[in-house]
Amino acid sequence: MTISQHPPACTPETAVICADRPGHASGGPLNTPVVLASNFHAGTTAAPGTGQDSRAYSRTDATPTWEALETAVGQVEGGHAVAFSSGMAAIAAVLDLVPAGGRIVAPADCYFGVGELLADARQQDAGSSTAST
Repeated sequence: MTISQHPPACTPETAVICADRPGHASGGPLNTPVVLASNFHAGTTAAPGTGQDSRAYSRTDATPTWEALETAVGQVEGGHAVAFSSGMAAIAAVLDLVPAGGRIVAPADCYFGVGELLADARQQDAGSSTAST
């Protein structure tokens, strides 16, 4: 993925418009085209830097459109953005970052799927603490 640079003094609106635009090839699209595919043709794994795409499935490999969104949000926010296919995917990724024994504060009446993830984490943490004693 090539990250297009925009002038540092531009407004967030301009940054969003300019973010992750493809090169200026004659006949090429002005913006990254919308890719609605979830599966991609299988092929050999491309070596980094070859310009070949080695995508297989959008949930694990993203799409060019998804990456353009992440680039635009990252440029506006001044960092790196990560987009998820669902709220559950996002919360699962965040919970995976909590170290063993870490403290999580959550409401008792949270979304069922989140509650299940928290209960599983609690059981795993309890199991690891009893196994180490």
